[in-house]
Amino acid sequence: MIVHNGRDFSFEAAQARKERMKLVTRVVFPLTITKVGDRVCKFAVNLVDVEIPKGVKSIGNSAFSDCSCLTTVSFPKTLKSIGYVAFGGCWSLENVNILHTNLQELGYAAFSDCM
Repeated sequence: MIVHNGRDFSFEAAQARKERMKLVTRVVFPLTITKVGDRVCKFAVNLVDVEIPKGVKSIGNSAFSDCSCLTTVSFPKTLKSIGYVAFGGCWSLENVNILHTNLQELGYAAFSDCM
């Protein structure tokens, strides 16, 4: 499990923690965050479902990319943007519903290589 505070991770930082991220099966977001940072869960291959809390307005670039076991993501109504390749490579993603959100910006290839 990881607790995410909203901060971004650089590409280099994400690469450096790639092996540790393979152990992550759950992510917890404090109710005070408004952004899911860049690359926060990149390479969390054993992460199955994610619930983005109310109040989050944006999901960063590559935030959940390469989470190959991710099947379900719940988005809050407050969501306004999803970044570049945010869910790229999430091959198992089955259930994505953004119709109830306030989405205004969908980044390039946000859901690339998803089934």
